[in-house]
Amino acid sequence: MWGDRYAVQSKAVFADAVNAKVGETTDVYFKNYTETPAAVDYTFQAALEAVSAEKMGARGTTDLLWISVSSCDYVGHRYGPNSWEMLDYLVATDRSFAAFLDKLDKLVPGGLESCTIAVSADHGVAPAPKQMSALGFPARQIAEHDLLSAARAAVKSRFSNEGLVTAWVEPYVWLDRDAIRRAGLDLTTVQDVVAEAVGVVPGVASAWSASRLQRGQAPATEVGHRLVTTIHPAVSGDVVVVLDPCCLVSEGKYATSHGQPYVYDSAVPLLLAGYGIKPGVSHARVSPLDIAPTLAALAGVLAPATCEGKVLECVATGR
Repeated sequence: MWGDRYAVQSKAVFADAVNAKVGETTDVYFKNYTETPAAVDYTFQAALEAVSAEKMGARGTTDLLWISVSSCDYVGHRYGPNSWEMLDYLVATDRSFAAFLDKLDKLVPGGLESCTIAVSADHGVAPAPKQMSALGFPARQIAEHDLLSAARAAVKSRFSNEGLVTAWVEPYVWLDRDAIRRAGLDLTTVQDVVAEAVGVVPGVASAWSASRLQRGQAPATEVGHRLVTTIHPAVSGDVVVVLDPCCLVSEGKYATSHGQPYVYDSAVPLLLAGYGIKPGVSHARVSPLDIAPTLAALAGVLAPATCEGKVLECVATGR
């Protein structure tokens, strides 16, 4: 485990990075530093400096401060959610967050009673497949090469052009749409061929044509709804791949990842506390999307124009 000794070592890594020559060595130092508890300390310290310098909470208006504890993502990918490293990191982060709140209480006029705190996450994470496999679960790491080989073999057989398949970027297989247009092929048909081929790769639960999902052609299930909302014509790939539970497309660089519709990836906590929030615990289904309209209601302003969330019932009053 990391513990206090590792926290000291991580700060030493940061000091070495500052003093190193600019180049690859510096990049490695900083990359390693972002995966340590000390990076969280500096994140919260930067937030406190912003509060002080901008006089947040002391200007007679509502101020909004967002803090991203990104190191949690890095550590989770590297070691997995059930690792000793992750446990120790979370304990250290909890202490850093508590220290931040204590200083914020003294820094902002009215203290924490004048602040509304919202805590959540953008996604969950899959249990590390190697760990789950060792415990007897049908988990596996799928090689990216296997997915792309299956897709390219299918389009070569059907259209005599394996170059139509360009890349795998989770959770999509990407196609060369310009090449498909030049060949006079129908995009949905090519996507269907790839989806059928990828869908039988061991460890893949199903694969879906993005064009069909965009037209709402998905099963009337929760997973189907999530598949449809995954698609945006301007930024999405061509075939959405759903893996079997606890499976991962990886070359082994990281212990695990995310991006699947299962509970471990999609269920995250949502905590609100402080000004305008009624105390209590709710088991109702909520979403991080609800944070924006809830904070807007507390501030007495309209929710963002493209907001999809709702005002949570824990709101006691508005500003």
